[in-house]
Amino acid sequence: MNDTIKTWIFILLLPFLAAIGHDVWASLYADQVVKTKIETQATQNPAVIAENFKASDFGYLLVNYTPKIYEKVRGAVGEPNWVKFIDPILKLYTSVVALFPLIAFCIWLVIARAFDIWPFQGRVNKAGKIGAANLHEARDKGSEFKYKRK
Repeated sequence: MNDTIKTWIFILLLPFLAAIGHDVWASLYADQVVKTKIETQATQNPAVIAENFKASDFGYLLVNYTPKIYEKVRGAVGEPNWVKFIDPILKLYTSVVALFPLIAFCIWLVIARAFDIWPFQGRVNKAGKIGAANLHEARDKGSEFKYKRK
């Protein structure tokens, strides 16, 4: 895999990792009572961590951390469109919403590989042959395709 592709995958994974980190911090470490409970009981009962972990919705983050922007966008979109199109997205877990850019990039990679466009354009494979865009140049001039029908 190309180093550029690996870099893009890492960059697009950062929002997902940040969402998971926020959920762990908010549900396990932000409240001192829960933190103490986990520290004292986690060695005997590891299920205490799972009981206290709560994943946040995307809408929760917007309302709590950017309330002014949330209200401006809600007013600009209008109530019928908000309920129909935006509310279902805001009800998803933040970690799921954070994976959308990575999923879109992976779909793009599959399409790019199929049609030999960036980042696969003109690449030489392990066998030393040129990529799919230049197959007619890579083929031997004297060899022809033979169809054997019986």
